[in-house]
Amino acid sequence: MDPFVANTRDLLHVPKFLGGSLTALEDTVLFDMGCQGHLMRYLDEVNACRVREPEKLGNEEFLLQLMKKYDYYIQFAF
Repeated sequence: MDPFVANTRDLLHVPKFLGGSLTALEDTVLFDMGCQGHLMRYLDEVNACRVREPEKLGNEEFLLQLMKKYDYYIQFAF
């Protein structure tokens, strides 16, 4: 498999059957999102905000509260 470089806020899905290794090229924080239920609810609300109140996605305090609500700490750039 060719090397892949992830960028800030990239969301990666690594299937269980895929072997490999991970190398951090600089100081890095990784979150293992094993619970897809949290992820799906978080993404539903982010998408609803994007459609109904897109200005909220530019508010850092709102995003922090949303991430805390779903215990999900990855932000997306729109």
